[in-house]
Amino acid sequence: MIMESSQIQPLSEPEALKIVNDFYSKHGFEVHRIDTDKLPQGQKAPDFLAKNVENRFLCEVKAPRLVLDDVTKLYKWDTTFNKIRARIHTATKQFREYDPKVTYPRVLVFTSNHPLLNWTSFVHNIVGAIKIGDNVIRDYNGKFFVKETTKELEYIDIYVWMQINYMNRRSIIEMSFYVSMKNAKDPIIQKLLMSLKPYPEENIKRPNFGALLKKL
Repeated sequence: MIMESSQIQPLSEPEALKIVNDFYSKHGFEVHRIDTDKLPQGQKAPDFLAKNVENRFLCEVKAPRLVLDDVTKLYKWDTTFNKIRARIHTATKQFREYDPKVTYPRVLVFTSNHPLLNWTSFVHNIVGAIKIGDNVIRDYNGKFFVKETTKELEYIDIYVWMQINYMNRRSIIEMSFYVSMKNAKDPIIQKLLMSLKPYPEENIKRPNFGALLKKL
């Protein structure tokens, strides 16, 4: 069954959290939801603290939505770009407030069940431009918000993009991993990265595993 792209309902936050929780639980991690009600009033925090015998990390989950423009009936690059960058900005604040001494590695997971909102959307965000081959379609690097948040990109150690089946809304069909250049050679981050990869029997595509987070 093929569904029109405009009919695909985006994942809700509970759906996204469950998908990520279940994936890491299957991979041997104890996943603990951080209860913000027990934190000082107004303090921000990521969603999870996950740990196993060898690794532990903080994890924030973001589920950006691809919204059809009412006027043009198109999906706008500007809207998608700004949403992803804004979520990176918010996640950075959450990690910093909860763990200012950087006790744990920081993992930011994006989920999307819309085929047009995929790992390439994230790559465009890191590059700061929409590129098709060598052609720059839209350059955002001169925008104030982009320049102000560029340094934040390397504060997060590992980015994961999970593409979700839009029919059953729970199966991960593709994953991409991006590592901050700042900590790319850190043995703790490398060991954690290897522990986060899908098992072969899960049949999850990995278009970019361990790609360095940098201007492409």
